[in-house]
Amino acid sequence: MGAFSPQSLAAQESIIQRCTDAFITKVGTLSQKNKLGINIVEWLEMNSFDLLGEMAFGENFGCIAEGKIPVALFQFRSQCAADKMTGTQRSTTSGSISYLNTCAKSF
Repeated sequence: MGAFSPQSLAAQESIIQRCTDAFITKVGTLSQKNKLGINIVEWLEMNSFDLLGEMAFGENFGCIAEGKIPVALFQFRSQCAADKMTGTQRSTTSGSISYLNTCAKSF
């Protein structure tokens, strides 16, 4: 069974729903409090990190709850951006994925 098969996606629906509900609740509350609005790109990124954490490691990174990206994930994001700018390619088995796994274990 593949990662994107109907069975796999159905099995992960509750994870997606839980993360999406937390995201909508938090963003809704914050947007009502802040007259200037919020940076939706940052909040979507935090939601993505939490969702990926849930799916890959069985628990989220707390981005939505804390309203910020943990330092380790921020460093990972910065490294990915730097790699993209310099054209550096990392092996997914020994590079970025390994670094993310190391970061996730530090929480």
